[in-house]
This record gives sequence, C-alpha cells and structure tokens, in this order.
Amino acid sequence: MRQPTFLELHEQMSLGVRFTETKCGMPYVREEFLGFVPVEDRTAEGIASQILSVCEEYGLNLDKLIGQGYDGCSAMAGKEGGVQAIIRRQYPKALFVHCSSHRLNLVINDVNKVSEVRNVVGTVKAIIHFFRESSQRRKLIPNVPMLCETRWTHKYRSIRLFAENFVNIVEMLTCLSTTAAVKKTRDTAFQLLCAARTPSFLITLHAIKKYSALFEPTTQALQAVQLDLLGVQTHIRELLTVIRKHREDAAYSFKTIFDQARATADTLDVIITAPR
Repeated sequence: MRQPTFLELHEQMSLGVRFTETKCGMPYVREEFLGFVPVEDRTAEGIASQILSVCEEYGLNLDKLIGQGYDGCSAMAGKEGGVQAIIRRQYPKALFVHCSSHRLNLVINDVNKVSEVRNVVGTVKAIIHFFRESSQRRKLIPNVPMLCETRWTHKYRSIRLFAENFVNIVEMLTCLSTTAAVKKTRDTAFQLLCAARTPSFLITLHAIKKYSALFEPTTQALQAVQLDLLGVQTHIRELLTVIRKHREDAAYSFKTIFDQARATADTLDVIITAPR
C-alpha cells in the first residue's frame, strides 16, 4: 500500500453539536457528530471561521448558539484572541465552557511534578512502546494500548491494563534480555527490566493504578450526553470526598498500596528495601 506523502496529510478537527429535542412532551439532550473538518489555517481566526462556515453549511441557526466547548489551549480558549472569543463577538450568547474531562486531566497531570511518578509514567510508556513497535514482541504480552495524551480515558485504561499484566510483562522482558537474537533488543529489554524491578517503581505503579481506578469512571461519566453542570459538580465532589478520606487515613491507604506492591515483588523475587 502506498504511503501518503506529506502534502496529502491534512490537519483536521472533529466537530459535534449538542442540543435539546422534545420527545413525548419531554425535553432531552442529544449529541451528534458532524464530521472531521480539514484545517488549513490553524490560527484562531481561521479555526473560528471554519467552524462557523461548516455550521452554516449544515443549515444550523447560529442565532440559537448558546454554548461552545473546547480544551484550554490559548488558541481555543483565549479571552481576547481565542476561537471562543472570536465566535462570541459574533454570537454573544455562545458561552465558553472548558471541557470538564480535560480540566480533570490537567489537574491529575500536576502529579507529574513528583519525580517518582514522572519516572514511572516514562518507564511505562517506554515498555509499552518497546513491545508494540515489533509485531513479534507485541504477541508476547496482552494488548496494552499506548498512553494517549488527548484521549484521557484511554490513558487510565492503559495504566490499569499495564499494572494488571505487569508480572507477565516483566517475565517477557527477562526472557528477551537474555534470548533475543538482536543485541539492541537484549540491551533495551535489560534496561527496561532494571527500571521496572526497583522498589520505587513497584510502589509508585500500584499507587498510580489505585487512583487511576478512581479517575477512570469519573472521566467517562464527564463525557455522558445527558450530563449537565450540576452533574459534573456532583461527580467531582464525590471524587474529592473519596480522596479526602484517603488523606485523613493516609497510613491505611499507603499500607494497602504497599501490601499490593510487596505481593508483586514477592512474585518477581524483588526485595523491597528503604532507599538510602
């Protein structure tokens, strides 16, 4: 199959609409995906113009436009020159709402400021990439998707699946570090194996797994069609309540994580010791 050339590749954005419809005398919320829209001008003015022109092509009455939602980058959310500001100057009722799922992801990403978490996430990415870049190595472990930076539900799912299959992954790394025919493959497997068998990695991985299990359903709930701002607030408050309870009883919460990490370490013959 011929690979597309650079000139044949186009920047695209997805466009969807959210609206209310009356059925049996009761209003309900609907969402419809309009399609992928090619973007030639990636400035805020160009994107805003493209959004409005496509909506007009679909025959939408933009005088009834009361909201617009994007992620928080300056090109989209800027108060003066962002896409939302440009559209709102023409349609003042189109209030901008920062995607709730994206905001939650930004908050969680602040955890990457902790060096141990940043190192573990980097190692997890490297290990997944190592197995997925080769069709032969991909068959050695269950299918664990790459950590996606934009589809946030997939990020949590990737971490969960990686943690659930961690013992199998380490066993395959051990095998490849000694039996792989290519020296580069053996060296890479050995380096990743050493990084994945440290006590710090095991404990931090189980901590990430535990809280990813809390964030994953919340992130999915924030993408529900019928969800409104009150529902968003309810989900976030419930999540905060759970996290506060963990903080109030930090010793028990950490013991749970540590016991899981120690069980994994025992399976892999890793001795957990305190760092110097």
